[in-house]
Amino acid sequence: MLSAEPQQQPAVSCIATLSGRTDGTNNRRFEPFDYDRCVSSPLVDEYGGRLDFLRRTEYPQLFEPTAVPKGLSEPAQLKTVFLDHAGSTLYAASHIRAQAEQMLSHIPANPHSRHAASQWTQAKIDHARDRLLAFFGTSARNYAVVFTANATAAIRIAGELTPVDPKGGVFCYTQESHTSVVGLRNMAVERGASVRPARFSEIREITAPQNTRACSLLAYPAQCNFSGERFPLDVADRIHDIYSKASDYTEETHIP
Repeated sequence: MLSAEPQQQPAVSCIATLSGRTDGTNNRRFEPFDYDRCVSSPLVDEYGGRLDFLRRTEYPQLFEPTAVPKGLSEPAQLKTVFLDHAGSTLYAASHIRAQAEQMLSHIPANPHSRHAASQWTQAKIDHARDRLLAFFGTSARNYAVVFTANATAAIRIAGELTPVDPKGGVFCYTQESHTSVVGLRNMAVERGASVRPARFSEIREITAPQNTRACSLLAYPAQCNFSGERFPLDVADRIHDIYSKASDYTEETHIP
């Protein structure tokens, strides 16, 4: 995340925006961030003040410390413009208060023990798993929720647990993948598998049963971190359907 703090201007977590203009070659170009326009424009212009209220009550860290206590009826002095929600969105004041209340009321403990604090901790973990599954419209019958340190750790675990076959196995990743995904190349090579970067449009051909000779690993993003381009979310379902219908499909020849 980039940060810039020019004189009398708010800190901004990105100093350039992607312009919709082209240079004649259908290529977009970057233009400087308009600080004055950002600060002078109303915080909310089409939600009847609801987002303004939410931002000032839940995200006071965005404003000057003296601006929030004056009352919601007065204009707030914006201090920071946060643009990195794709990486990690901001924490809300209600989340901090709720977490502080829990920490002051309970003692988190090792969930593998059997005393009261451990059982309380295990119950919170189970509740979090259930809510995540419900958010994605599924249940523990179909999926398991595994908590990891971050997305990079989750990707590494998935790579380590996938039995990529050294005899014909391929680690294929789209060119729009994050560097955490690209980092699995060394792991694949160490196992004797080949590595193939590809365009998203090539996935259908690459994953066709006639082109897959051993257990392989395919990685693709839902959204490109660089350009913001989004991709279809049904790729895994389509691949699963193709292999489940293929007459020559076996458990030894598939792509996780």
